[in-house]
Amino acid sequence: QGSLRRTQPQCGGNMMWWYLEEETLPAEDIVKFLVQLKNPADTPTINLFQVRQVKPDGTRRASRMVQGYDIIPELENVTLTKAMVLPLGQCRTVVPIQATAPCFAVGSRTALVFTFTPTRPAQLFTVQGEVNGDVFDFTKAVFNEPVGTMLVPTARSA
Repeated sequence: QGSLRRTQPQCGGNMMWWYLEEETLPAEDIVKFLVQLKNPADTPTINLFQVRQVKPDGTRRASRMVQGYDIIPELENVTLTKAMVLPLGQCRTVVPIQATAPCFAVGSRTALVFTFTPTRPAQLFTVQGEVNGDVFDFTKAVFNEPVGTMLVPTARSA
């Protein structure tokens, strides 16, 4: 948008630059461009972006350092498996029969095992589930933690 319409940027290492030959950056004009790139695996210790305007001889005309953004790392070793255990009670609330096998049918209560390795310390993690626009309802989930005791999560609608 604005300037930089006829100049192709060049890139190398951790820099990109424009040699303006057929256009200039007018004073007080807003320069805006989009760059798509791959984030690093983690937020850098020194997390700054430097923007400089220089003359053809390399003399600095103006510059500014701006704070970068936090990189959200991926969890490692994430797995989700169906637990081969009996549910706590019956498979379906409308069928008052105690389950004798794990429940996997549509509308049944089932048991899932999530495992993952955090890459940073945290005080909150969330799980959401969706298949073809249908969301999993965790508002009535029951946890066995530790095994043999029940922990009912605080319900909150998304």
